[in-house]
Amino acid sequence: MDPETKDHKQKYDSWGLVVCFGTIITFIAGIGHVNSFGLIYIDFMNETGSTAKSLTTAHGVFAIMLAVGGILLNIMSNRIPLQLGGLIGAVLFTLGSLLTIIISNTNQLPITFGVLQGIGFGIMVPVCYSTFNYYFVRKRTAVMSLCKSVQGIILIWYPLLMKRTMNLYGMRGTLLIIFGISLHTIPGMLSMKKKDIFVRSMKTASDVKGVKESENVDLLQEKDGDIENNKNKLNKIRRGILEVLNLKVLKDPVYCNICIGQSFVNFSDLTFFILLPMLLFQHGYDKVSIVTYFKYELVFVRFHCKR
Repeated sequence: MDPETKDHKQKYDSWGLVVCFGTIITFIAGIGHVNSFGLIYIDFMNETGSTAKSLTTAHGVFAIMLAVGGILLNIMSNRIPLQLGGLIGAVLFTLGSLLTIIISNTNQLPITFGVLQGIGFGIMVPVCYSTFNYYFVRKRTAVMSLCKSVQGIILIWYPLLMKRTMNLYGMRGTLLIIFGISLHTIPGMLSMKKKDIFVRSMKTASDVKGVKESENVDLLQEKDGDIENNKNKLNKIRRGILEVLNLKVLKDPVYCNICIGQSFVNFSDLTFFILLPMLLFQHGYDKVSIVTYFKYELVFVRFHCKR
């Protein structure tokens, strides 16, 4: 290995650490407050006469928009860099966080939190994982475990922070602080860049030749008449849909099983954290007891899952 290549490799590895930091702050800023949803909105719900249905609806919309965000990123990635797509997601996410401050009742949460923040976060997550996998191959599991451990340690104290800010500044002030935290997703996405030399090296002569051949085939097919043109258009649309949705992965039963399991686990986990505080309030527990419960539960869940 020549000195120039070695120096570039060191810079390449060093930027991977920046990507780790960007991934951590993106997830903390994105979903850190979700576990404290009930604590934040319980008093506001009582004042406005809202029900828990609006919170669960907002969470359901958020879960759906996560998937939509991934599809949108898949479409955008064919035209713009992943980093720019991540910045678009960060802007949508912070916009939703800003609009949440001025809501008049929790029935507006499905729009501000569910749609805007759901799509934004759904775009940012694949950008984080794609860039992370690009930089780490051999030690990917170990480094990701370290990132999740740091993320878990910080999230353990999130309910205490939310309780403190609720006592000092109320719901609007707390949402303003959450908006300030969500702004950190922008530098998080700015860190998601790849080295151009590695991207260019992936383009081979056979790739260019294949593109030219496909273009020549398309030009020949356009001369075969209206029927052939219609068939080509339908085939292109079908191929475009298959490419965007990546339906080929559904042929793998193991992959499908993992996706279904993850969907049930993630949705049930977040719904539990949203509804449990309100249930405990109904049974006479105060905020201090609820925050303490969540703190110890998060400690157990985070570190038990690392074992």
